[in-house]
Amino acid sequence: MQVGVAIDGFENARTLEELRTLMQFAIESFGFCAYNFFDAGKAHLENPLYFGTTGDAWENEYKSNNFVVHDHVLSYARRTNVPFRWTDVQVPVSLGKKKPSHLKLLEAARDHGFEDGYLMPLHFVDEQSRSHTALVALFWKDKIAKLNFALEADNRHKLHLVLMYWVQRVIQLTGTEISSRNSFASKPDNFKYLTDRERECLTWAGRGLSVVATAEVLGIGELTAKTHLINATEKLEALNKTHAVAKAVHLGLIDL
Repeated sequence: MQVGVAIDGFENARTLEELRTLMQFAIESFGFCAYNFFDAGKAHLENPLYFGTTGDAWENEYKSNNFVVHDHVLSYARRTNVPFRWTDVQVPVSLGKKKPSHLKLLEAARDHGFEDGYLMPLHFVDEQSRSHTALVALFWKDKIAKLNFALEADNRHKLHLVLMYWVQRVIQLTGTEISSRNSFASKPDNFKYLTDRERECLTWAGRGLSVVATAEVLGIGELTAKTHLINATEKLEALNKTHAVAKAVHLGLIDL
């Protein structure tokens, strides 16, 4: 395929439906039958932004079985920058008699004719400095030997470039929707008003210090340190101190 032509099409697209059609045409030129896009950055979301061309039957089965919770491909994608095939992902060994959920997921995919897939994780920040992980999953129905040929170096490089530009345009068109689904990305209105002391107390809490030890390090009273932590927790709309530290780290308010 002509990569430049595909990228020009993405950049000129004005709707998700246009992007959906253009992407399907692009991946078919590499031999893939369908794709899905995930807003994969937040493991706590059971209903992430998710769309593509795999069809209602597969999407309904994926959602109805809550496979998003057990999908090791998603988990792996959050920890790598390198494209991979889903059969490359190592999964935990199950010691019980019950069939593991990840095996049920693979069997379900093959029941729908999907023999393997190629996945592209992309990590980036948007205009408001929010971090995102997007995952594009390409589905393969043909013989595996043909997939090996389709993913030779030159094709992989072209495919990587195409997917990068496509995801960038998807995010531009869906940024508001992604933020509305994401409790971390949709920051509390007053998060930016954390004081320096509140951030310092959260930082030391995240480094494992108790309230007493934090107070000693900062040269303030124990009650004052505790109050700062309580205030920061409330501003971040967190459930407890540990949750507040996690949110503060994710939002880039503190470094550990």
